[in-house]
Amino acid sequence: MSYIRRELVINISFLLLANLLIKPYYIFFVERKVQNEAGAEAWGLYFTLFSLSMVPQILLDLGITNLANKEISADKSKYELLWRLSIWIKPILALVFFIVFLILVWAGGYIETNSRMILWIGVNQALASFILFLRAFISGSGRYRWDSILSVADKFVFILLFVGLFLINEKPLDRFLSLQTWSMLVSIGIAFGLVLQAIKSLSMTIPTMIELKSIVSQGLPYALIFILMVLYCRMEPVWIDQLRQDGKLQAGYYAGAYRLLDAANMMGFLFAGLLLPMFSAIGKKTGEIQSLFELAMRLMICMAVMITTVVAFNSAYIMELLYNQDHGVLLIIVIVNLIPLTVNYLFTTLITASGRINQMNQLFIISISINIICHLILTRPYGAIGAAWSALITQLITMLVLGYFINRQKLAFINHTILKFILLTLISAFGLGLITDQFSIMSEYKVVLQCILIPATLAGFGLIPFKSIFAFIKTHRIK
Repeated sequence: MSYIRRELVINISFLLLANLLIKPYYIFFVERKVQNEAGAEAWGLYFTLFSLSMVPQILLDLGITNLANKEISADKSKYELLWRLSIWIKPILALVFFIVFLILVWAGGYIETNSRMILWIGVNQALASFILFLRAFISGSGRYRWDSILSVADKFVFILLFVGLFLINEKPLDRFLSLQTWSMLVSIGIAFGLVLQAIKSLSMTIPTMIELKSIVSQGLPYALIFILMVLYCRMEPVWIDQLRQDGKLQAGYYAGAYRLLDAANMMGFLFAGLLLPMFSAIGKKTGEIQSLFELAMRLMICMAVMITTVVAFNSAYIMELLYNQDHGVLLIIVIVNLIPLTVNYLFTTLITASGRINQMNQLFIISISINIICHLILTRPYGAIGAAWSALITQLITMLVLGYFINRQKLAFINHTILKFILLTLISAFGLGLITDQFSIMSEYKVVLQCILIPATLAGFGLIPFKSIFAFIKTHRIK
C-alpha cells in the first residue's frame, strides 16, 4: 500500500473513532434533548432558518477554503502567500453574508419574531466557516491528525459545557445556540495557533486590490460548487415550510429523521476532507489515483450500506425511542439517501482535485432542476415524506451523472470489479437485514445482532479488508 493509501486508512480510522465517540453523543443526547424540550414546531423553525442560512453561507468563503486546501496540498510553498491574502478577505465576507442572510429571512417573513435566533445562527455560521478555513491550511500542509482532532473539538467542548451548565435556566434553543458559539471559539483558538505555528515570517501586509481579485476569482468556481450542492441537497426544510400550511411541524418531523442521516453523513464528509488534499497531492499519477479511489470506494460504500441497513430495518423502533413518534417510513426514505450521498462525496472530491470545476457545476444545475421539479410534485401534497423522496431521487440521479462524467473524463474507472463489489455488498447487507428482521426478538437485541452479523459477513466475503487495514495501522509509525 502506498504512503497516501496508508495515510487514508490511518487517519480515517482515527477520525471515525473520535467521531463515533463524540458526535453521536452530541447528536442523539444533546441535540435530541434540545429538540424534545423545544418541541417539533420550534425545532422545525430553527431547522428551517438554519437551512436558509446555508444559501448565503458561501459568501463567508467564496471557495477560498477549498482553493487553499487544494493548492497547498499540491505545493506547500504557497502556504504563507495564500494565508496573507485570504485572512484579509474573511471579515469582509462575513459582513456581506450577514447582510444577505438578513435580506433572505426578511423576505421569508421570519425576522420580526425570530431576530434573536437569526442573529445567533448567523454568528455561528460565520464561526463554523472560519474553523473550516483554518483546517484547510492544517490539512493542506499534511497535518492530517490535527485536522482530525479539530473535526470534533467544538463538539467535545460543547458537550463539556452542556453537561457542566445543565442547571442554567434558559430556553432550550437559546442555550443550545449560545453554547455552540463558545465551543467554536475554543476550536478557533486552537486552530489559529496551529496555523500560525507553520508560518515562518508573519507578514500582515495588506494585499493589493489586484491580489485580492486574483484569489477571489480563483475561488469562485469552488464557491459555485458549494451553493449548487446546498440548493439540491440541503433545502428540504425550506421547501416544506414554503409549500405546506403545516410547514414548521412537517419540517420538525423531517429534522428528526434527518438527524440520523446527518450523524451517518459525517463519514462521507470526513472522507472528503481527507481525500481532497490526497488526490491533489497525487496529481496526474493515474495509477495511484485509481488505487486510492478504489480503496476509498470500498470503505465508504461498506460503511454507508451497513448503517443504512441497520437504521432502515429498525426505523420504527428508532423513531419511537428517540422522539416517541411513529415516523418509521420517513426515516427509511431519508436514511437510504446515505448511500448515493456518500458516493457523491467521493465523486465530487475527485472531480474537484482534478480541477474540472466548471464541468461539475454544469452537472449540478441538472440536479437542481430535478430537485425543484420533485419538490413541486411531491412535497406539496405529501409534506416531509415527499421531501424525502425528492432528496433521494435527486441524489441517485446525481450519482449516476457524476459517475458517468468521471468515467468519460478518465479521472478514475468505475469498472466491473467495483460494480460487482457494490452489488454484492448491497445484497449481503440487505439480505441479512431481511433475515434478522424475521427473528422474534426484542428490537434492541435485533439492532445489536445486525451490527455484529452484517460487518462480520462483509468481512468474511472479503468486502471489508480488515486484515490489511489492521496490518498497516500496526506497522505504521505515527510521527
